[in-house]
Amino acid sequence: MSEAQYMTDVDLAWTFLKPKFEKLIGRIKEYFEQQGFQVSKIEEKSDCEYQLAILIHPNKVEDPEHSDNDSLMLELTLVESLEAGDGTEGVNVQFECYSVVDGVCKEHGRICPNNFTPEVWVNPRSERELEERFKILDEVEICWETYQVIKATQKP
Repeated sequence: MSEAQYMTDVDLAWTFLKPKFEKLIGRIKEYFEQQGFQVSKIEEKSDCEYQLAILIHPNKVEDPEHSDNDSLMLELTLVESLEAGDGTEGVNVQFECYSVVDGVCKEHGRICPNNFTPEVWVNPRSERELEERFKILDEVEICWETYQVIKATQKP
């Protein structure tokens, strides 16, 4: 498979999923704003072609677009792989949602449906498979889980 075909397949998956990721991360952003937190604008991360992120600030900051030691970054990522490393052949994608306390880069939670199994990979050309996998992320209580992480890491 050529590099061009590989990127086309993954780009097709992102075209299908990006509006869904935007809606989901928008709901998460709105939830935290309603809880009184400062939240950055939704950013498409430049270090990853297929990622949306927000910074959630449990404490008042001057600039919510920049992290500090208490900020929590929540990212939705479409991970792509030509060689999955588990014997799965062809172009594949998987979904991840995870949060990291920025200042110390400690990962506090991760959601990756079917991680460490061959079922982690989804055919990027199958809208049905993409939709089914996205539904898992969409139904997880990401807001509640992330809120618990923030509360646990907040300074008294």
